[in-house]
This record gives sequence, C-alpha cells and structure tokens, in this order.
Amino acid sequence: MGGEANLTTARHIGLSIEAGGASEPARFILLLGTSRHGCVLEPDEVVVDVGGRHSTRMYMLEQWIAHLHGLRTTRGGTVMLPYHFADQCSAWLRVTSRDGVTAEVQAGWSLLSEFGFDQKKFAGEGMLIKDFDPIPNARISRPLDDIIRAVTISRDHVAELRDL
Repeated sequence: MGGEANLTTARHIGLSIEAGGASEPARFILLLGTSRHGCVLEPDEVVVDVGGRHSTRMYMLEQWIAHLHGLRTTRGGTVMLPYHFADQCSAWLRVTSRDGVTAEVQAGWSLLSEFGFDQKKFAGEGMLIKDFDPIPNARISRPLDDIIRAVTISRDHVAELRDL
C-alpha cells in the first residue's frame, strides 16, 4: 500500500494526523472521529544519510505507539497522549481499554502548560492529569490494534511530510 492508501486506512479507523490546509492555523491537524484539532508536532531528530536524504524521527508518536502497546500487554488501563502544547494549557488523548483489546480514545484539555512537564517523558506526567476536560463529541471506540495501526500510519505520514 502506498502512503495515501495508508492514510485512507487511518482516516477509516477514525484517527489520523495530517498536514493542515492553507487556511488552518496549525501545521498539523489531528482528526478524531468527525472532529479536527490543531496538533503540535516537531521532529525530534533529522538525520541526513550519505546520499543527502533526510529522515525524521518522530519521538512523540513513537512514544504514543509504545504506550498503546502497553495497554495490550497489561490487558487494559489508561494512557494519556499529548498532542498540543501552549503556554497555559495542553491537549491530550485519553486512551482507555478495559481488556487490552478494544479502546476508547477521547480528546480533551488540561491546564497543565507546556512548561509544566517534560514532553519527552510525558507518560508519568500524563497519568497525573486530574483536570482532564473532555471535548464533546471528540471520541472514538475501536479495536486497540486498529488504533495502533492508525498512529503508526500517521507517524510515517508526518515523518514523510517533514522529509520533503
């Protein structure tokens, strides 16, 4: 499958990260179900190989994938995945699974600012969020494997966009 076909798969699942349009203030847009949210993602490492080709490492999305896999191995639980940072607040995806097989993904805000936690070590901080305020109608329920697949596709898509 090509890149666009993979992105279509992620859209079908109901969770994707794509380039924002010319009229959108955010460079990336998180699509969750039928809702759209500005998404702040910066490459953590850009590597230039011998042929001069750039490749991008998207640490944040790699961490999302690792934490989602953790829900499967622990047979459930909740993880918080950050997707937007601002001076006075941050946006998160709360992913909850009762059995490690299916999961609900809910977008929401916290008053925890971008300066209030280490973005590269968000798992511990994410679990401490007590003021998660869900965004109405910004949720999906899907098999956990589908959610992991959608995030993996989005990670690869965002890295490709960064490499252009």
